[in-house]
Amino acid sequence: MQDEKKNLMGSIIEVLCKDRGSTNTKKILQKIPDKFIEIVGFLIPVFMMSSLIVEQILRAFFHESIMEQAFFVIGAFAEIFAILYISRSFMVGEKQGIKEFIKTHIWDILLVFMLIMATISTFNSEDVHKALWGVMIRHDGLLAYYIYASVYVCVKSVKSARLRMWLLRAISILICILSINTLLQAIPGMLSKLGMVGFNMCRYAIFSSIYFNINHFEYILILGLMASGTLVVIENKKILKFLWLLIFGFELWGLIINNTFAGFVAVVIGTVFMAIVMLINDKKHLISIILVVVTLITVSVITDYNYYGILRRNILVSYNDVKTIETNDRGGSGRIGLWKGNIGLIKKKPLLGYGPEGTYNMYARGETKHERPHNEYLQHALYMGIPAGIAYILALFTLFITMIKKIKYLPKELIAMGVVVFAYCVSAFFGNTLYNTVPYFFMFLGGISVCGMIKKEENKSNIEE
Repeated sequence: MQDEKKNLMGSIIEVLCKDRGSTNTKKILQKIPDKFIEIVGFLIPVFMMSSLIVEQILRAFFHESIMEQAFFVIGAFAEIFAILYISRSFMVGEKQGIKEFIKTHIWDILLVFMLIMATISTFNSEDVHKALWGVMIRHDGLLAYYIYASVYVCVKSVKSARLRMWLLRAISILICILSINTLLQAIPGMLSKLGMVGFNMCRYAIFSSIYFNINHFEYILILGLMASGTLVVIENKKILKFLWLLIFGFELWGLIINNTFAGFVAVVIGTVFMAIVMLINDKKHLISIILVVVTLITVSVITDYNYYGILRRNILVSYNDVKTIETNDRGGSGRIGLWKGNIGLIKKKPLLGYGPEGTYNMYARGETKHERPHNEYLQHALYMGIPAGIAYILALFTLFITMIKKIKYLPKELIAMGVVVFAYCVSAFFGNTLYNTVPYFFMFLGGISVCGMIKKEENKSNIEE
């Protein structure tokens, strides 16, 4: 009986395949090498990251932009790959019983439920076109949601410790390159010396790189910054540790003068989380963790001093905002008022929500003072309904619980990805979703989604440099 239950799902799939005459499809999928699947799953996120570097070059020297087009084109390849990978996993992958499948993939199931609710809410919204495509700058509609999910699947397919390490390195290098804009903008007179290039670099917002707003850049900056910090800890070669430490300090400086305090708080909390989980995993990480913490403190103090108490002012403002949270709707750069207002909107449509960007037209008509809550958890409930919002939170919660339970024997690069995801989740309490930031979060979320399949008897990753 136990064997029958264990192979139940696989048997059902096989019967369906035979009934539909898809035996040939199964044979074709069996012939695709695992290594090929893994390499393609790795390359798609790398190409998506590389498109931002191309965007920076085009924006600076040619006053052109490909960011939106690149996202949807690369995203289409990601969707094709996701369909291929999921089909192959069910048809030719290792068979699991229903209970075992739920135990090891509960977060995947919850995220699929969330995507289904997003689809229903889209076609239930008052403006289906906006719900599908999103609005200018954000492009954060249902079509983008499917790309986020596909990127998640791409990195989920990457089993090689070495390739996972390169994804961490890639996001760190990407943010370092994008932060060069910040450096050039911070040097007095540099933009005027650069002429038109300098004008193109600062025409949207100061210290926001290729993004239209400082907090937009902050969302992805956190990912690269935390990746750099974890690389200091998990790299084997001392020269690489030193390199990532320098990059960590540089990116931290860029984040602080970016002046989005929520991002700094997320990095501090993320660093504390990193120190705890890395030490539980291996006490040999202690010296590297101390280096990261000392760098965090040193760069923060020096930058605060050189930029007229930028951190001290933000700490004081935040303290006063917390004290007056019940009466001060302008607190948190107006976010407290946004949260209160959007909670009221959520109560009016609790089941399906308003659909992606569903409150945009309402805001334009003056029917509400609050378009987006600037809190991703509230936003999901607002757009997709409370059940979808709860599913998202439960997916993150169950994934982190599983990760923490297995922390002593998880591969170190998976723990590093978990730290990156955790820091972003902290910033998400004050954040927004955009097509050019969120997919990079889902890359690493997909990376740690394999935690359920990691077994105690498996050896820790042995990463070749």
